[in-house]
Amino acid sequence: MFYLQTMDQQKRLSLLNRQLTDLQAQAERIIKGNNSSEALETFSRFAVELKEFVKLKMESSKLSQEADLIPDIDYEKSEISLWQFILMPSWFYAMYKDQQKREALVEEVRDVRNAFAEFQLSVQEMLYELE
Repeated sequence: MFYLQTMDQQKRLSLLNRQLTDLQAQAERIIKGNNSSEALETFSRFAVELKEFVKLKMESSKLSQEADLIPDIDYEKSEISLWQFILMPSWFYAMYKDQQKREALVEEVRDVRNAFAEFQLSVQEMLYELE
C-alpha cells in the first residue's frame, strides 16, 4: 500500500516537474519578445492552474506553501468597443495603452518564472528523495 502511494506521488511530482518546465518555456518566449495578448493570457491562466493543481493534488504542505508565495499575473486583454473603432484616435490610444501594459508585464513574467524555477528545484529534490 505504501509503495502505491509513493508511486502515485512520484507520478504527480513528475507531471508537475514537466509542467513547470513547460511554464518556464512559455515565460522565456514572452521575455524574448512574444508578449502578445494571447501569450500573456495563456501564461497567466497556466500559472494559476498549476498552483491550483499543487494545492489540490500534492500531499506536501511544503509545496503548497511555496506555491502560495508565487505571485499571480493579472492580465486581461483590452477590449476595443464600437465607439473606439468609430473614433480612430481613441482606437490607437487603446492599442497603445494595451501595448504599454504588455511591455510592463514582461518584468512580472520574469519574476514569476524565477519563482517557478525555485519551486521546481523543490519538486526535483522531492523526486530525488522518492527514488
